[in-house]
Amino acid sequence: MLEDILREKYKIKSDNLDKLISLFEPINYPKNAFLIQQRELSECLFFISKGLAREYYTFDNVHDEDNTTQFIREDEFYFSINCYIDGKRSECFTQALEPVKAYIITKENLERYSEEIPEIQQLINNVLKDCLLRLSNRIHLFMKSRKSSDRYELFKIQNPEITHRVSDKYIASYLQINSSTLSRIRTGGFA
Repeated sequence: MLEDILREKYKIKSDNLDKLISLFEPINYPKNAFLIQQRELSECLFFISKGLAREYYTFDNVHDEDNTTQFIREDEFYFSINCYIDGKRSECFTQALEPVKAYIITKENLERYSEEIPEIQQLINNVLKDCLLRLSNRIHLFMKSRKSSDRYELFKIQNPEITHRVSDKYIASYLQINSSTLSRIRTGGFA
């Protein structure tokens, strides 16, 4: 999968494809394992080959409340923005919601091999663009409507392949509504 995505979506030329793939390290995360812990320094770029993860912030440890900022699914790249770009410790957690098969490459290796593999800069630019578009989709949820039911409908349109793979609790966290409100929306009892 990584090879196909790099070749087809990111247009990495065949002569550099094997070199670039050899820089990625395969890693498996069981369900509920953390790809990145809060306050950890992770300058890695992750490619999710299989499974689903979420990025979230905690804001109320007593009541186990959090704010899901994004879901990362198959064939997507992911990195902790403040770690990777600013070299700061992560402000959030990134957790596997399902068993995750990933490939990781360090920022250090990307920089070290960027002259040898010129497409690395193109890859980084496209990964940044994709990550910005994911975050932009979340912003649009809140800009288009203040109604919870409208946000949920837009979420389903933007994320049809994960709606049934994610618990109501995490979808509600993403939409910034409570789980009981989402339950009423799903059963048609709340508009």
